[in-house]
Amino acid sequence: MLKFLQHLLETAGNARLMTAGLQQTLCEHAAGNLRLLMNMANDLFLTACNQELVTLDDKLYLQVFAPEPKPASRRLRS
Repeated sequence: MLKFLQHLLETAGNARLMTAGLQQTLCEHAAGNLRLLMNMANDLFLTACNQELVTLDDKLYLQVFAPEPKPASRRLRS
C-alpha cells in the first residue's frame, strides 16, 4: 500500500506532499483497505487546502482523526 501511495503522489506531481511518517501512518491505519486509504488521504488533503498547508504531516493527521477528548464528568457530592 505504501508503494501505491507513493506512486499516486509521484503521478500527481508532488511526491513530497506527505511526509514519510504520514505515509506510513496512513498505510498502517488503512489496514489493507485501499478505499479507506484514499478516503483518509482525501480528508487530509481537503483540510490542508483549507489551512493552506504546503506539507501534510502527522500533526495534521492527529488534528483530523484524533478523537476529541470528552469533558470530565463532575460528580456532585451530597
